Amino acid sequence: MLNRFFLLLAALRASLIFKIIAGLLIFYFLFAWLAINPLAKWLLPKIAETQLASKASVEKVIFDPFRLIATIEHLALAEKSGAPLASFDKLVVDMEFSGLFSWAWKMKHIELTAPQVNVHISKQGKLNWSDLIAKLNEEPSPPEKDLPRVIIENIDIRKGDIEYLDDQHSTPLQASLKPLDFELDGFSTLPEDRGDYLIAAKLPYQGGTLKWKGNFGVNPLASQGSLAIEGLKIAKLVQWVNTQSWPFQPDAGTFSSQLNYDFSLPDQHPKLLVANATFAIDTLAGKLAQGDRVTFNQIKLLIRQFAFTQPSHTTITTQGITLNLDQLKLQKPQAEFTLASANATLPMLEFTDKDHAQVTFENLNLQFAQLLLQHQQKSLFQLPALSVEQVSLNLAERQADVGKILLADGKFSATHHANGTLDWQQALATATASKTEQKVSANKEKSEATQKPDAPFHLNIGEVALEHWQLAYLDQQFAKPLEANIADFNLHLALDQQTDTQIKQIKAEAKQLSVQSDKKPVAQLGSLALTDGSLGLAQQKINLGALQLTGLKTSVIRQADQQLNWQALLAPAAKMAEVMPTQGNSISVPSKPKATTSAASEKSAWAFGLKRFTLQKADIHIEDNTTATPVILDVADGSIELADLSQQMTRALPVKAAFKVKQGGQFSAHGKLSPSPFKTDLQLSLVDLSLKPFAPYIQQVALLNLQDGSASIQGKLQKISNGATTFDGGFNVKNWSLLEEASQQPFLRWESLQGDRLALSLAPNRLQVNTLTLNSAQTKFIIYPDRSLNISKVMRTSPTTASKQTATKPAGNEPPVTAADTKPANTNNHSPDFPVSVDTVRINGAKLEFADLSLPQPFGTNIHSLGGVINGISTNPVATAQVELDGKVDEYGAARIQGSLQPFKATEFTDIKLAFSNLDMNRLTPYSGKFAGRKIESGKLSVDLEYKIKQRQLTGENKFVLKKLTLGEKIDSKDAPDLPLDLAIAILEDSDGVIDLDLPISGSLDDPKFSYGGIMWKAFTNVLTKIVTAPFSALGKLFGSSEKLEAIVFEAGKTAISPPELEKLHAVSKALEKRQQLKLGIIPGYDTAADTRAIQEMILRKQVAEEMGIRLEAGQSAGPIDLNNPKVQIAIKALHDRLTNKGLLKRLAAKLEKVPEGFYPKAQEALTTSIQVTETDLQNLAKSRADSIQKTLQEAGVSAQRVTSENPVTVKGDRNQVPSKLTLDVIKN
Repeated sequence: MLNRFFLLLAALRASLIFKIIAGLLIFYFLFAWLAINPLAKWLLPKIAETQLASKASVEKVIFDPFRLIATIEHLALAEKSGAPLASFDKLVVDMEFSGLFSWAWKMKHIELTAPQVNVHISKQGKLNWSDLIAKLNEEPSPPEKDLPRVIIENIDIRKGDIEYLDDQHSTPLQASLKPLDFELDGFSTLPEDRGDYLIAAKLPYQGGTLKWKGNFGVNPLASQGSLAIEGLKIAKLVQWVNTQSWPFQPDAGTFSSQLNYDFSLPDQHPKLLVANATFAIDTLAGKLAQGDRVTFNQIKLLIRQFAFTQPSHTTITTQGITLNLDQLKLQKPQAEFTLASANATLPMLEFTDKDHAQVTFENLNLQFAQLLLQHQQKSLFQLPALSVEQVSLNLAERQADVGKILLADGKFSATHHANGTLDWQQALATATASKTEQKVSANKEKSEATQKPDAPFHLNIGEVALEHWQLAYLDQQFAKPLEANIADFNLHLALDQQTDTQIKQIKAEAKQLSVQSDKKPVAQLGSLALTDGSLGLAQQKINLGALQLTGLKTSVIRQADQQLNWQALLAPAAKMAEVMPTQGNSISVPSKPKATTSAASEKSAWAFGLKRFTLQKADIHIEDNTTATPVILDVADGSIELADLSQQMTRALPVKAAFKVKQGGQFSAHGKLSPSPFKTDLQLSLVDLSLKPFAPYIQQVALLNLQDGSASIQGKLQKISNGATTFDGGFNVKNWSLLEEASQQPFLRWESLQGDRLALSLAPNRLQVNTLTLNSAQTKFIIYPDRSLNISKVMRTSPTTASKQTATKPAGNEPPVTAADTKPANTNNHSPDFPVSVDTVRINGAKLEFADLSLPQPFGTNIHSLGGVINGISTNPVATAQVELDGKVDEYGAARIQGSLQPFKATEFTDIKLAFSNLDMNRLTPYSGKFAGRKIESGKLSVDLEYKIKQRQLTGENKFVLKKLTLGEKIDSKDAPDLPLDLAIAILEDSDGVIDLDLPISGSLDDPKFSYGGIMWKAFTNVLTKIVTAPFSALGKLFGSSEKLEAIVFEAGKTAISPPELEKLHAVSKALEKRQQLKLGIIPGYDTAADTRAIQEMILRKQVAEEMGIRLEAGQSAGPIDLNNPKVQIAIKALHDRLTNKGLLKRLAAKLEKVPEGFYPKAQEALTTSIQVTETDLQNLAKSRADSIQKTLQEAGVSAQRVTSENPVTVKGDRNQVPSKLTLDVIKN
């Protein structure tokens, strides 16, 4: 067997094939050992020069023909200039023949040591590799359809170095990736193979490391593994890009990331899956474009899963996204903003570009913690927590939704400095932008202006909530800094933005609002609540459901300088402060945008609506310090309610208002109000407002103290569009009590002063009161020893006024009031500027205390139970008031006042009657002693005083009735005349002890010596003088002054005495009985016309009765003629025929004819006037009347000797009443 093998071997050696193979093997080994190295050194530079446009060199090339291991040492590739492009120290390639079984190039191991690549861009922008690349592209070979079949079991790269240099920048950009270590196992281009790899590299200039580990397949292209980057310096990295347009310029910070990935290329469509990806930026710092500095402690992004596919369109799906931010700080020239942490979580985000780009995600949640803005060591803004919940986006539908934005427990403060700037302006002020930035901004604005608008984007925010915020505002522009605070502010709203921005469901609440001035509280508001609000920007419309203010507390104080406290609070600072110095770079406040004048920018005015506005539980302290004692009024529980407010100012708004006064009283109002033009229709009610707090106002002008009193007002207040203001209603002032300050004695009191149907008008001015009722009033009128009045004593006067009064004070015993003092400055009868009229004044139960302390013996009296009516009080110069008052004097006396006067011009017209009756005369001793020189022991006095003033001229009729007057001892008085008073009383007094005196007076009010008392006593003196000097003339006037007794009136044509006249005769008989020295004379009278007519009518009545066949008894009256009675008509016609001598034929013919209309009245008148009455008949009628009077007096007990009758005389009757006069005479002994 062995022999056979050697024989076969010998045969092969001898064959040609063996020789060829042996030769090839020898050539293969010799070429590998001897030719490869020199050939490579010779051929490589030529290939580099001709095909790569560069230079190449190699130090050594070794090939082991047995192990198929090739080794290349120190290969270098350079530019033609000699600048290095690439090189390596050693390349070892270990090939295997086993690849022939897979019909592939198979390498067991490739090892590359110290590879180096240089990438250089010159200042001219030329890449150092550009010539080589251009040369390769001269004759590009068509790409093969299939990848070459290659299997590499292991690839190992050690100490790699990639250098990058860019000289185009002022500071060259330089990057380096070294040492680069790369290891790959199982690399194969065969479809069924995939290999593992490991890459580790450092970036010296960027300060980071790169780690890449996994497997890699080429056919098809696929890879799985993990990627990690650590410590990459961001400042070095961003040098590679143009950051001039960036808003942020980083200068510190490192970037790190870690992820797992799975990449494949099925059907030539890329597919990438990334899991558990982490991206982190630590200690990031830099500047914003405005120069502000920003620092982050850390920004970390976590992505649980990322999927990228591109079968027919790109689809990106991201799940489990979490973004964390730690310690953000923004430093501005004068402020600092910090954010402790921020967190964002997004369950899923999807992107696709099918048809059009589309991004969708849901349930994005954002959390921010501890936001803080500080300015000059002061916190301007502080927010512990900010959350944005349930954010979703659908880019295709241009729809974004936000579930809720919550800002809780925030604090906000702002200060308005004296120079007019806000601290927020200073805090947010930015450095002036550079020209480059301004140019970039201008280009951006231009681009945005020319960009076509997209379809409207729909943004919907379910709820924006600000909860429990604290707000503070300080304004230093006032002399005393004004500070406003809100302790608890809450705001809730929803936003819907598409074609129009709609803000809906607005609800706001603020609690514990306060305003302080110079750190002193001036106003507080318990709460402010706003509900059901909405706002539309495009519609320019705001609707609010309800605005409620509760618990307002403030003060309105009128200071001693007449200025209100709020005027002082809002007074500007005396001098505006200088602009506050800034720190660091100069700052510029952004200017306001220029107003556009285009028509498109002009918009209609905003519309607003408020369904209900209320102010409740308001307390206002009102104080007036202009008085010696402050006037204090505390308004409590105030409320205002308005409905249906809008910008339609002409619309009438329902309104309600009410408040209480702590000192007493409450007010309410309801009705309607129109803001513009201002119109009102309100029903007002003020109940029992205490007037005691207003006492200091009275004390300012008088020495009086208001002890008590309350006022009530009810009525309707109206203001119409023409400017007129009216009030219709009534008022009542109750329990008024005004005391004298020194003695605390009552000065003026009343139980109630009530005005009914009051009508007040402004523009035109007018005050009308239907009825003014005064109940139980009490006052006093005192004349002091110096002749001054108590009213003037209580009035406060300035020193100037007091000295003037002292200089003009009357000397001696002149009365205190003179006409010169009361003469008005202008008496023209022009209409007053403010007309006032009171239809009726009713006085019930009034009381007046009168005292005259100027007499030698002081006098005092009490007028009480005074009541009555005053009608027609008016400021109209031609109007007069009617007065009728009744009262009691002391215990049993009575007083009455009647008449008319012009209330506001009494010196122009007065016609007043004052009647006092049954007055005890012994109380008048002070006056009788002064003016008569005698005491009054006893007696009763009744006085009728009648005063008439016209054009300042006084005339008076005064009647005094004294009963049983008894004088006492004499009193020395220089004002008393020396008259025999006892004789005068004996003459005046009748048998009943009554004296009746009439004292007419007159005078001019312009007379400087005029006084009411002087005229009165002068008239009284004249009467006494006349009585003493002519006693019989005085007695003759006892009855002559009585209009009722001076004549007896008879009915025309008759002699019978009527009952009233009979009463007169009985009174006369009684008077004659009391005055036995008097006798009575009768002068019978007749009225020719009246008595003649009466006699004619009586005769005609009798004739008609006789014609009718009626028989009358003696003294029986026929009665009136009834012309409607047919029998009467026949009688009248018969009498008329006889009167006219009508014949029988004419009478018969007349019966057949119709009686003409009006015949019977005419016939009656003709018959009446045809009756003849003679003068004798009339005189006999008068005498019969005298007989009737005389007979009546005799029947009353008057003797015939004391009654005489004179011849009849003709008189003029009044309405068929004919008088017969009576005369008195003295019986002569």
